[in-house]
Amino acid sequence: WTRINPFYIATYFCCINPETRNQKSETMETVCSKPEKKSSNVQSTITCPFERPVKKKRGLKPRSKRKLQKAKGGGLGLGLYHDRNKDEHIDDDIQRRSYVEILPLKLPPSTMLSSFSSPSSKNESRASLLSSPHETENLNHDLCESITSRTTMKRIRVVRPYPFTFATFAKARWVNKRLIDVYHEEFGSYPRCYYENSIKEGRIRVSGKIVKCEYIIKGGDELSHTVHRHEPAVGISDRTKGCSIDQGIINIIHENENVLVVDKPATVPVHPCGGYNFNSLSCILAHDRPDLSGNLHNVHRLDRLTSGLTILAKNTHIAKKLSKCITDRSCCKVYLARVQGKFPLYAPIEYQYSVDSNISAYNSCSPPYECGEATGEFPLQNVVSSNTNATKAIEEVGKNHLAGPCFWITNGEGMIQHKKLGDMFKSKFDIKHLNGDGTVSSEGINALWLHLACTCKIVNHKNGVCEAGCPNGKPAQTSFAIVHYDEASDSSLILVKPVTGRTHQIRLHTQFLKHPIANDSCYGGDIWYGNPLGASYCKESKRRMDEMDQLTEQSEKPKNAISTDIPASQDEVQRMSDLGKRGKEETLLSFIQRSCVWCARSKGGDRTMLEYFVRSQGIWLHAFQYSLSNNADIKMSHRTNLPSWGVFNDYHN
Repeated sequence: WTRINPFYIATYFCCINPETRNQKSETMETVCSKPEKKSSNVQSTITCPFERPVKKKRGLKPRSKRKLQKAKGGGLGLGLYHDRNKDEHIDDDIQRRSYVEILPLKLPPSTMLSSFSSPSSKNESRASLLSSPHETENLNHDLCESITSRTTMKRIRVVRPYPFTFATFAKARWVNKRLIDVYHEEFGSYPRCYYENSIKEGRIRVSGKIVKCEYIIKGGDELSHTVHRHEPAVGISDRTKGCSIDQGIINIIHENENVLVVDKPATVPVHPCGGYNFNSLSCILAHDRPDLSGNLHNVHRLDRLTSGLTILAKNTHIAKKLSKCITDRSCCKVYLARVQGKFPLYAPIEYQYSVDSNISAYNSCSPPYECGEATGEFPLQNVVSSNTNATKAIEEVGKNHLAGPCFWITNGEGMIQHKKLGDMFKSKFDIKHLNGDGTVSSEGINALWLHLACTCKIVNHKNGVCEAGCPNGKPAQTSFAIVHYDEASDSSLILVKPVTGRTHQIRLHTQFLKHPIANDSCYGGDIWYGNPLGASYCKESKRRMDEMDQLTEQSEKPKNAISTDIPASQDEVQRMSDLGKRGKEETLLSFIQRSCVWCARSKGGDRTMLEYFVRSQGIWLHAFQYSLSNNADIKMSHRTNLPSWGVFNDYHN
């Protein structure tokens, strides 16, 4: 897991010292409260008589882990090399210092442009756009009312910038290349001059040693790059107003000696990835509960922007068993989504599977697809299509014996119905009729379900972009039932049961049906759908960050980008170099903090909250219920509360 490029996946080691865990920082207060082990208002049932795991054999640790373990000190996952050629000192106080803060979701006080920039015609024109203090105060009041309710308050978790070492073994394509060429060609966060200075100053090292820019990389070399890391803030569970009891950062649904079931907030990744490290679910739980550190194993994944039920195992033996249930499809997953329009009236009718209404026994027909694949001969003749291109696509997919695109309508028992999309819209499903194992009770069998078989494919692995309906994609199938339609926002709350588990499957299938998740901007939605005040918050945050940015030309910034998304320019690196080189008595960590480009762009201002309001605060997709059973020793079912966006004034469940 260390053989990844050093700017995306980090080799880090979280060495927690129980004696220093509860100490407060000299510069900031750590606000972290322990969660309740079980919430009384959440439905949860479990019968899980697991056998005891076999004790693992002790083996040799990876070379990088052995080397870093020798380093003095510990703390929040810092893995910094000692230079054995020089008397290099690492500031243990910085390593042990806590960088975590829990803050209410509120726009920080406005900072006037004149305090940051020198006078110029351009700055004067931008300064004229600043809101008056009275207008800003009103905006804050309105927006706070929109993101909070009478009983709860939104919160975010902030990890302050900290030194961090990315490390990786040399890839085969890097061997026999110069060190400076590899960093300049492979990574785009900094210009070439930055990497040259970093190699000379010892920020970039090879196997823990300082080398020259012309160093030729060899097989087995370990490259490391120490940076001042800036993590985006993430949302956490809401806090109940007026409650004197400490409330957890993550809502725990169920916990025993084998598993931990939590309600993951949107914007929190399940594990460290990309720009997220300590603000990942596993690290948040380990920080909040030191007894869980190193004992949590992911059973399944949720997208970072998706909220809801997440299962973690406390040992590898249980993790393998639960993961096998999911891969064997011995698991029923139920999601809630809020999509645009009157679902499913906009679905492309040319892909509907038709049933001859003259056949009296059509209710006993088996579904045309199972798990996204055709059950028998590809039923092209049963797909009503007036579109020649659609017919050609179906024929091409049919050659590969894959599903669709095709959708059909059934009742709660799975019997195919000769119904129209309008009938489906009028048929509402009551969540109370959903059983714990994912089946439908006798009271809800008359509600109609729409089943879609449509291939999914990842078309861009680097950016994680996927498409539905590709001829050479993987088979995928999803079932939908409409719960409620909200006329005020023109959106529908639907219940979703994915039969397969392809990447972004639900988001892709709702987009294919012309009913994208309302605020999913990646797949046809609007990030501020039905939330004009949120859009105003975003606009105000962008304006304030523009004041803080050092970018000389606004045209250099891509649309909807924030400063930390934009690579450092050569001018910025040069300005940092002009501040002075590293002194003889200055530690590496102090020098990295002093010469950080991202800190310089903020010019002393706090932009963490502003960046959070510019980014997506999660999509309206929620993992509502998971049921696992292997007919042997595993039988468990858990359900969360309805998300806040799933509760309407005229609908109570």
